Amino acid sequence: MAQAEHIQVAAPRSVALFDLSYSFRRHWHAQAADAEINDAPKRVLEELARTRDAVEHVIVCCDSPPYFRKKLYPEYKAQREAPSDGMKAAMAWLKERIDRDGYQVAKAETFEADDVIATLADKLFELGCQDIRMVGSDKDLSQCVGGAIRQFVPAIGDRPEVVMGPAQVTEKFGVFPQQMAEYQALVGDTGDNIPGVKGIGPKGAAKILQAYGTLAAMYADLESDSDRDLKCDLNEKLISALRIGKAQVFRDAELTTLRTDVPLDVTALLQRKEVKPISGGRMQAVEEAEFEEKPKQQADDVPISPPPGVTRLTPLPPKPETRKEPEPRKEQEAIVRASNGHGLVTADLQPQDLKAARNIALWVHDSRLYEKFNNPEAIFTIIMRGKELGLGAMTALDSFHLVEGKPCASAQLIIALAQRSKRVEYMTLVEVTNEQATWEAKLVGRERPVTYTYTIKDAEAAGLTKPSKRTGEPSNWVKRPKDMLIKTAGAKLARIVDPGGTMGLYDPDEMEAA
Repeated sequence: MAQAEHIQVAAPRSVALFDLSYSFRRHWHAQAADAEINDAPKRVLEELARTRDAVEHVIVCCDSPPYFRKKLYPEYKAQREAPSDGMKAAMAWLKERIDRDGYQVAKAETFEADDVIATLADKLFELGCQDIRMVGSDKDLSQCVGGAIRQFVPAIGDRPEVVMGPAQVTEKFGVFPQQMAEYQALVGDTGDNIPGVKGIGPKGAAKILQAYGTLAAMYADLESDSDRDLKCDLNEKLISALRIGKAQVFRDAELTTLRTDVPLDVTALLQRKEVKPISGGRMQAVEEAEFEEKPKQQADDVPISPPPGVTRLTPLPPKPETRKEPEPRKEQEAIVRASNGHGLVTADLQPQDLKAARNIALWVHDSRLYEKFNNPEAIFTIIMRGKELGLGAMTALDSFHLVEGKPCASAQLIIALAQRSKRVEYMTLVEVTNEQATWEAKLVGRERPVTYTYTIKDAEAAGLTKPSKRTGEPSNWVKRPKDMLIKTAGAKLARIVDPGGTMGLYDPDEMEAA
């Protein structure tokens, strides 16, 4: 990596350089065909949040086409399909959200995110940053590791997160980090449409660079006296391919070498940004109508003539107002009007009018703690649904989930609603194994209790044991069969004994299988 210019700015101890394009493409292509448009962006945000929790500062690094490498090689990345309209819309939404979440974003025209990351890693290392994390899976980033700089490849499916330092790079590729660009020039890179040398694979490239150290040293040996033994055992076919493709190999090495001179304002990128509300423009304010009682006109103010034939009558004196003092409310039912116009709430902050419910929905959305709901309107709707069921606002938000855009109640909520019903004397789990679960309930006024048993075979027949349609991950029925049997059997019995109280409520697993 090139020597960075000296800059004077205090650097945090740990910084993550996050490759946005890599993360977005990975989640976009991994999602189910019927996924919501913002499913991939939300997974990127979750990944970003986990990254931010692990370091003091995060800089999101972005591509900024058209790339300068296309001038060197017009076919660079030519095999990649143009992004669809949906992909563009999702990325636009993601970038706006990243800005509102207070992340610093680094980019520079014609440079790729990897170049931005390489430049920032170089400069942060010079500043004395002790923990520099390059978050992305591109092999290009491997050439930057060393000292405080490491590459963090996020977990994918069952594969755990991988941390790459110099030792891990050498173990995986057989070369040192500083040799990775030339290694890729020999092997090629299908992702970037870099051809490489025909007949040379990863082992062959590692063998050459282990023997010579650099491409320049290899070509110096190849072009020397042919009678002399080569330092590396290469057959005539490979020697010929290397000689013929010399210009291409050095061009490819230039393509695979990351730039460390991207024009970036590191001082600005290390500043903290304000977190902005994410509800801007949505759920316009619900203003309370202002009713000001106008003073009554006195009889001698402005005389008004009565219509012809009508005698003016002396108005009757108004009846004295009789005010009935309201009975004191219980503390938990007391209504509080906030002095700053936020609406009516109970003492435990449950909304009692439209303005309070609207404001709570906005605040919850801006808190970013309930990312499963896309917007304040969804939060508002869930709060309303919960109120119908006698739930507090936050309990409702915790008890409902979205599956394919539809609100689904947790099985625990469905069971709890039945257990507190006046129709139900008791409802309890009586037996559970890894193969089945049985619940029992007794209705008020009935002599015999009702039992319900649900089995693994029932779940298989209903399609519940298949991998998740949204993520492709193994079903919880495979990972936690006993827990799933308990909640499914309980929810089904709840709907049998209390159909009115649980009407229209289905848990997420049932919806996924539907």
